Amino acid sequence: MEFYKKHHKTIKLVAGIFLLTVTVLYYVLSQTAGKEIDKENSRLAGEKTISIESEANINASEHSINAEGTETENQSGAGQNEAARIAVDIDGAVKKPAVYLLPPNTRVYQGIDAAGGLSAQADTRDINLAAPLIDGSKLYIPTQGHTSAGSQSSKASADSKSISGDARYRVGPSAATGGCGGSKSGAKININLATAAELEALNGVGPVTAGAIVRFREENGNFGSVEELLNVDGIGEKTLAKLKGEVTIE
Repeated sequence: MEFYKKHHKTIKLVAGIFLLTVTVLYYVLSQTAGKEIDKENSRLAGEKTISIESEANINASEHSINAEGTETENQSGAGQNEAARIAVDIDGAVKKPAVYLLPPNTRVYQGIDAAGGLSAQADTRDINLAAPLIDGSKLYIPTQGHTSAGSQSSKASADSKSISGDARYRVGPSAATGGCGGSKSGAKININLATAAELEALNGVGPVTAGAIVRFREENGNFGSVEELLNVDGIGEKTLAKLKGEVTIE
């Protein structure tokens, strides 16, 4: 007690300094810890923001790629669809004459339907409604009184080409031989117009070769010369020599 009474002021001063020191240290440590927590929270928030932005950019990129891919597919599909169609000029006694893009293997009667149907003056007696339409050809439906007939003269049958369009859509012998009865009667057969059955009347031409001639013509267009028959499977120089006096392209 005497020691305390003697040194109580010093003891109180030391105790006060100790308490003050502890208080200051606690305050400093609290502030430091708070700042560290704030920094950590800020860092985590920043990482989350970057992650969200990155995900958004990835989604946007994927969407853009998908959109471009879809557009490319659509364009490709449209190009393929157009390339798969055939163009046919449908004219004459139809309600809506025009050039039509039609699916492959379209028949004459279907082409007429696409053109709005037949007009009241149409005459289809010499038109083969079941014939397949050919790309780049003309289908002309004549009116009554202007139809070519197989029994007409050679000149009248020749003139009918301008009336009925592509002769492959007409019926009767005049389509390929000018109404003269084919090669047996001395008239040359037009290899650009003759049917497979008519081509079989030629020397050295059977069903297979006749079919090959028609198929080549449909795939490549009309023959520009008789010599182009050499491009047809089954026809060589010897066969061509026999055919030259029997066929024509006019």
